[in-house]
Amino acid sequence: MDEDFSINVDPILSALTIPKILNNGFDSHTFYYDLAKNIANFLLRSTRLHLPPERTFTILEIEFYLRDEVNDHFDPFSHGHEHQLTCGEWYFHHVGRLGYRGGSRKGIDITFGSKNRNIYGGILIRAIRDDKTNQVIEGPSLVVDKILELCGVDQEGGIRRLVEIKWKGKSGVSKNMESSNGLVYIEKIDDANVDSVDVKIIKKKRRKNPTIVSSPYFAQTPSKRVKKDYKEDSTTNQSTSELVLYSSPRVGLTLSNTQPSPSCRLRYLLKPYRFFLFPHLLNKGKMQIVIGLYDQFKDIGKVSEVSNISRTTVERCIQEMTSSMNNGNINDFIGKKGRGANGSDYCRMVGVVRKWEMETRSKFEREQI
Repeated sequence: MDEDFSINVDPILSALTIPKILNNGFDSHTFYYDLAKNIANFLLRSTRLHLPPERTFTILEIEFYLRDEVNDHFDPFSHGHEHQLTCGEWYFHHVGRLGYRGGSRKGIDITFGSKNRNIYGGILIRAIRDDKTNQVIEGPSLVVDKILELCGVDQEGGIRRLVEIKWKGKSGVSKNMESSNGLVYIEKIDDANVDSVDVKIIKKKRRKNPTIVSSPYFAQTPSKRVKKDYKEDSTTNQSTSELVLYSSPRVGLTLSNTQPSPSCRLRYLLKPYRFFLFPHLLNKGKMQIVIGLYDQFKDIGKVSEVSNISRTTVERCIQEMTSSMNNGNINDFIGKKGRGANGSDYCRMVGVVRKWEMETRSKFEREQI
C-alpha cells in the first residue's frame, strides 16, 4: 500500500507514512533520522504485535533501512526490494525477487516506502517480548521463527506457506487495512505499562526448513558475559512514556562488500538507525550499544550502568575507538579484511570510520570557502 500524502485514519499507517519533503534548506539525513526517531517512539511505546492464538508482544528493538536516491539518501545496506516500495506491509527478507532468506539470515520488516516517490523503506524487527511469559526473543531470525511457530508453519512450508496459504497473499500490518491477514498485525494501544521482571532470553537452535531458500550462515559471536538463560530487570510497572529512547549504529554492517563503493558504505555504516528502550535486555550488538550510549552520555560509567555492560568492557571499546581515530587505517577494514568485525575489531572500525567522516567533512567545508 502506498499512502503518500493522503490523510490516514489508521494510526499505524499515519505513523509510517513519509511526509511531503520540502526542498527549502532540506537535509535528507537529518530529516530521515528525525522521521525514524518519531516512528520508533510510536512503535516501541504505543503498539503491540499480535500473533495467533491471541498472543501479544512488545516490540523491543528495531532498525531502519531507507533508500531515496532523489533526495540523496542512498543507503547501500537497504535491500531495495520492490516490496519495500509499499507502506504498512510485512516484508520477509528475500533472495532475489521470489525466494525467501532461510537459516540465520531470515528477517521481517515493516515497510514504510513509497512507490510514487521511488522510496524503499524497511523497519527490521530485531527483538520482541512476550507479554504473557516475559520471554525476550532476540535476533531477526528468531523473531521470524516465533511468527512461523505461532502461525503453525514452522515444521512444514515455512515463510512461503505462511505468506501464500495462511495469509493468502495479504500482508497489511494493521488489522484495519483491507490487506490485513487477521493473524499477524500491529495494534495501537492507549497506555503501555511495562512489567519486565523475570525476563527470559531465548537461546534455542534455529530450525532448518528445507522449503525455504538457504543462504550463507554468518555467525554472530555470543556475548561471553551471558551465562544464564534468565535475566531479571528491576524496572517494574514503568510506563514507556517515562523511558529514554536510545539509538545506536545498526548491527552486522561491515565494509566487506566493496559495492556500490566503499565511500557510499562508509557514509551509512554508523548511522544511528537502531532504536530501543531497554539496552540492558539486549545481548546482541553490545558494542553498537556502547558506541550509541557513549555518543549520548560521553560518560563511561553511565554507559555501563544503563547497558549493564561491565565498565572494563566499555572502557576497552572507547579506548580502541579513540586510538583508531588517531592511528587507524580504513583500508584494514575494506573488502575481505572487514568481514565479521566484532568486539574490539568493531570498536577499531568505528574509530577509522569516524576519522574518515571528519576528514570528508573538513574537505567539503574547505571546498565551500
